[in-house]
Amino acid sequence: MSLARSLSTAVSGLALSYFLFGCGATTAGNPPDSAGVLANVPVKLDGPVSLEVSTGIGNVDVKVSAWDRGYVKATLTRSEDTSTKVEVLKPATEGGATLRITVTPTTTLFSDLLHLRRPYESISVRVPRQARLSLTTSNGAVDIEKVVGPINVRTENGPVTIDGAGSVIDVETQNGPITIGVADTSRVPDIRVSLVDGPIQLSVPRNFKSNIQTRVTFGPVDVDSSIESGPGTVNLRTVAGPIEVVRN
Repeated sequence: MSLARSLSTAVSGLALSYFLFGCGATTAGNPPDSAGVLANVPVKLDGPVSLEVSTGIGNVDVKVSAWDRGYVKATLTRSEDTSTKVEVLKPATEGGATLRITVTPTTTLFSDLLHLRRPYESISVRVPRQARLSLTTSNGAVDIEKVVGPINVRTENGPVTIDGAGSVIDVETQNGPITIGVADTSRVPDIRVSLVDGPIQLSVPRNFKSNIQTRVTFGPVDVDSSIESGPGTVNLRTVAGPIEVVRN
């Protein structure tokens, strides 16, 4: 009965995605053997790009990478133990739209423990390079590459890696680590990182100038003394874990 329900859910999801956005075969990440590509979804979003990833039991890994096209493309890879819903929410006023991806486990916690497995989902999203990106998720790794527009990340558990970014970044999570690499300094720096448990590492290019503020309760702080003060602010906070700021 559960197999029939899972197959029905997968077929319905594919049909809906194809009807709304078009669907094609692709791969993403390193999913478990039972995982399969659910949908390859090109979505036209004007203005800022907001991604909401809502999850139940299990981890959802989110990878966002930049490209030079004017639309968003999402690739969803899931195990047979999850059901995925994709929605494009139009705001009441101008200012972009939100792509909401809801991942729901199709098995119970008891059966997951009994079979020593956890539902798995991998979401790969391509966004315009200059996009203003806002990402909200809960459990799983977050990986953002070469998005130079302002980035805002809210999550709870899992590593956050941001590389090839601009200098406007806001990250808040409970458990890290957080690794950030700045490449584009065309904007006045405004980097804010708040973490409870885990290390923070920030690397900046040689022309980067900013006031740097750090606060840590348990752990060392190492800021490259060759980084000059300048306009803008870098504010890094963690309770337990080292903070390191280096030049590329």
